[in-house]
Amino acid sequence: LSEERLYVFTSLNWENLIELREMMTSMRNSYKTNTVIKSFEKDILLLHFGFTVFSREELIENQTSTIAKKLYNLNSKLALIFDGTYVHHQKSLNHEYQRRSYSGQNRKPLCKPFTITTTNGYIVETLRPYSANKNDAEIMKQVLKDPNGLKSILREGDICIVDRDFRDVKDDLIIMQGYTILMSALKGKRRQLTIIESNESRRVTKIRWVIEAIHGSIGK
Repeated sequence: LSEERLYVFTSLNWENLIELREMMTSMRNSYKTNTVIKSFEKDILLLHFGFTVFSREELIENQTSTIAKKLYNLNSKLALIFDGTYVHHQKSLNHEYQRRSYSGQNRKPLCKPFTITTTNGYIVETLRPYSANKNDAEIMKQVLKDPNGLKSILREGDICIVDRDFRDVKDDLIIMQGYTILMSALKGKRRQLTIIESNESRRVTKIRWVIEAIHGSIGK
């Protein structure tokens, strides 16, 4: 079909038609993606993820690693690991969100899922994701405001395993919530940690590695 006849029939040239074809492909892919997401939310998400899938007692009994039980005597306490990670995504058409999600350090748009796992790597919940400019301490404070979320399964004396990025929320977790915090020691202005602090940091790292492995998979 010649360019002239195409224009008579459609009021489009070949360049316009090619652009339209690419748009239609994008629309079909978008429909398929939305269908998969809706199916996942309906058939999988509610049955396998979230704070209501397992009771606190089931998490303690079946989702606590043997090494965590031995190192910290966790027979009657729930231990959860918390961490956020950065995930790259395409540039958003929403200008306000694009501005909040852009990382000046990495020079690309990022979002931040917040993961909560048990010590054997079972994912209790992955929240939001949050905008890239929120740090872990800010996210944790926000999570604690929901009475039907994390606070529905944690009890006073239960253990929160975190990294140093949570230092600004540590006092809130201990004093206001009554949780026990396991965090690698902070050197501050000191040149090195004490032997006791170094050994404790190694124990925390030995338990925390599971969430780093999960985030490594998410990043791929």
